[in-house]
Amino acid sequence: MIKKTFFILVLVCSQFCLFSQNHVFLGINPSVNFNRDYPSGAFDMNVLPLTIEIPIINNVDIRLISKLNYGFRTTGGALVGVGGEVGLPVYIHRGEFENNIPTGFYISPGFLYLKNVFYKHSHKAIFIEPGYNFAFKNKFGLCLGLQYGRKFLNYTDGSKLQANHFGLKIILGFWL
Repeated sequence: MIKKTFFILVLVCSQFCLFSQNHVFLGINPSVNFNRDYPSGAFDMNVLPLTIEIPIINNVDIRLISKLNYGFRTTGGALVGVGGEVGLPVYIHRGEFENNIPTGFYISPGFLYLKNVFYKHSHKAIFIEPGYNFAFKNKFGLCLGLQYGRKFLNYTDGSKLQANHFGLKIILGFWL
């Protein structure tokens, strides 16, 4: 499944690069998740943090981020979560930028889905993400954002939990 998803992302990206006047962003979104319910010293890390951002219209892009979380625990580690994130960054004044590479402030509604394969529950989040996109020489990009929203956890025993969602976003990559 992961290979098929990765292949589709590469195929879509290559098509946009070949036939589009706009640039496509390929990067990584390294992330570490700490949960207050975890034992002391335990955390999850995204080991497949691929990011692709594709322009849709003048100042709106679609951003796809893969999630493959590996859990580090004091007793060992295991693959704990598989999923993805979708965002729609709306850039302020995108049309004024050189080479149509977005820089500056953006605001993005987003959705996160993560299936915890270890604890067997699903995690969904709806959020809003204000941020800033930096563009450097050689088309290198750095994106910083803050996510705030609501998360919904559905457990296999039928119980459900809602809580606040907060995230710090750091994306590094290149505009092709």
